[in-house]
Amino acid sequence: MIKIDGLFKTYNKGKANQVNALSDFNISVYEGDFVAIMGPSGAGKSTLLHIIGCVEDFDSGDVVIDGKKIDELNDTELSKFRNKTIGTVFQDFALMNDCTVLDNVELPLLFSGVKRKKRMQLCDKALNMVGMSELKRRNVLELSGGQRQRVAIARAIVNSPKIILADEPTGALDSITSKQIMNMLKKINENAVTVIVVTHEREIAEFCKRTIIISDGKTVSNVRA
Repeated sequence: MIKIDGLFKTYNKGKANQVNALSDFNISVYEGDFVAIMGPSGAGKSTLLHIIGCVEDFDSGDVVIDGKKIDELNDTELSKFRNKTIGTVFQDFALMNDCTVLDNVELPLLFSGVKRKKRMQLCDKALNMVGMSELKRRNVLELSGGQRQRVAIARAIVNSPKIILADEPTGALDSITSKQIMNMLKKINENAVTVIVVTHEREIAEFCKRTIIISDGKTVSNVRA
């Protein structure tokens, strides 16, 4: 599903503040996997997730996702591939605050050119999965943090992606809501969706089937539960 070999990513190359975010990094994530990525601040966790999410380039190495070598795709191909294959959930929700729940969930389908009737059907299905159907006409600013994250998850799954990437998805939530969100991701994973979660919380990582710990841009531990 995801295979990364010899990945290098450096910021501010050749400058005094050069940062080697990933150095000869290697990882394999299999179809249907549920993986936690942990490590100290600056270890390269978010950089790795951004590269897998096809929103950040890299210096060298091979990144193959669902059979596609992503550095061989042009911008248009990459955008289409990302929209169809990968759903992303962020710590800060990354919702359009001046829009409704439905507007936010519908967005990936608009990019995919799905017709309105089908969009509404798919949005209703995704919102039902996260328990937010009754609030679909509500402005997201009126929602709690947990409700916003549910909307973000609905948006991530509405296109039926093969991969869900979650970058600190519980970082802005209380412990009870965090468990609810992780149980939701666990249920999504049980439907054969590959889920990768970046977290610094051991309690959150315990929901996953495998924990990969990285430090200084390299894997230091890869343990299956």
